[in-house]
Amino acid sequence: MPLFKISNGKAKKLSLKSLQKEKDLQKFVEENCEELLGVRFIASEFSTGERHGGRIDTLGIDSGGNPTIIEYKKTENDNVINQGLFYLDWLVDHKGDFEVAAKKKLGNDIEINWGSPRLILIAQSYNKYDKYAVNRIGENISLYKYYLYEDDMFYLENVFTLEQISSPNQASFKESANENQVKQYTLEDHYAKGSEKTVEIFKELREQILKIDDSINEKVTKVYVAYTTTRNFAEVQISKSSLTVYLLPVENLNDPLNKVEKVPDSYNFSLNRRIKVENIDEVEYVLGIIKQSYEETL
Repeated sequence: MPLFKISNGKAKKLSLKSLQKEKDLQKFVEENCEELLGVRFIASEFSTGERHGGRIDTLGIDSGGNPTIIEYKKTENDNVINQGLFYLDWLVDHKGDFEVAAKKKLGNDIEINWGSPRLILIAQSYNKYDKYAVNRIGENISLYKYYLYEDDMFYLENVFTLEQISSPNQASFKESANENQVKQYTLEDHYAKGSEKTVEIFKELREQILKIDDSINEKVTKVYVAYTTTRNFAEVQISKSSLTVYLLPVENLNDPLNKVEKVPDSYNFSLNRRIKVENIDEVEYVLGIIKQSYEETL
């Protein structure tokens, strides 16, 4: 993943470098968790108790309220996927422990969604079996690859995200343990919330968002449809009368019609700007706003 620095019109290729200490990666991610991944930090080295005898590297909650575990793969041979799944299963069996920690760190008003807890793995490299393994497992797992360059340049690449089970016959790790099926939400669930008019608007907006960049992923949750790179940059809610699009704050937003409004602080949203779409001819303008939010993730 070559990176170039431009100086006086000349390109200089930056050299990759290694972290001085393995712990430095974890410390850096935890201090910049929301900016890098759209995850609010809760705890570091979170103990799973004497019986399990483990420690979760990083515990957080994403913008959709999903409990999130972040684990770091230090070497090529680290079996971090199995370890992460073990912690993910433990977390769902110990919801109370997570909720106490989350409320202590982020306040009692924090909303927690147990419908789709997440596992994020971060490594400098993955072997050929890693992606295959997480694809077969069928959990909400993301693989991120990091690059550290000279001049303190850092790049985080989403190399794989599996957000929902691909086959109705494929049981998730949690289902096999608890026999409690977690509903996987689809676009049709959100279409049912809208009218013929707003569904048509959404389909047009969705098509245009996905054309912005091939790296954009679509994530369907109970509450919204999210569009994400390293983090969510747009979350769309459909109602009978309109769409509401939640966005990242942009410092120098180009919004000549002043349609973007700030979300009340009481909502505690990381995407704390929003814009309504009531007619299909507004899609082009709203798309221009969404692109600015997307650029904030680059």
